[in-house]
Amino acid sequence: MQVDQGMHGLAGLARRALAAAWEPTLLVTEPCEDPHGPRAFLQDRDGRPVFTCPATSPMLACVGQAALLTFEVPEHIAGCMTIVLGGSLRDVREDHRCPRHPDVRVLALDVVQVVVEQRDPAHGEPTRREVPLDAYRAAGPDDLTRHATRVIEHTNGHHARELRESVAGLIGIPASDVATARLISLDRHGARVTWVDTDGSHTAELAFDEPASGPSALGRMLRAHLR
Repeated sequence: MQVDQGMHGLAGLARRALAAAWEPTLLVTEPCEDPHGPRAFLQDRDGRPVFTCPATSPMLACVGQAALLTFEVPEHIAGCMTIVLGGSLRDVREDHRCPRHPDVRVLALDVVQVVVEQRDPAHGEPTRREVPLDAYRAAGPDDLTRHATRVIEHTNGHHARELRESVAGLIGIPASDVATARLISLDRHGARVTWVDTDGSHTAELAFDEPASGPSALGRMLRAHLR
């Protein structure tokens, strides 16, 4: 089957979003996850969602069931989009055994369907496009995607004051004139920040002098631009 370039782009977006997934929702044929019970930790293994959970997790009752994994595409990757991965849950503990934690169980979602939903706030129902599995499996996320997402969340959640001061310094106004500031995207080539000051809302691109070679370089180059 021939896959158009648009599908290749959606496949790459789905893989990047999975690598950065923060709070996904797992829906199964029969409800089995106790919202107050032990939570599972999601990892991306080459496009295959893998969940690590305690041996007491209610998720173990979901093995063998059809499941849908749904997660929002992070704002810095693409706004107003949701990824839905359909498949079945399988116990893969034997493939991922950890001698130091013998009681940990590992489940994987064998993906058989990939759907990208795009929402337009002005036009009701979202549009849905199914991504061919070959394109999804062939695509791969930037290896800095997950780290960049964590940096954005950490910066906005724990360094709001410092970010406002940095933005004020960049544009040459008093920090007191900057009401809010947010880091909205970050990759190996640069970052985007948005802020509100006495003149309204603004967005600026911060381009790195050269692509970041890894997580430590990414953090160092971002800090250099926001000093």
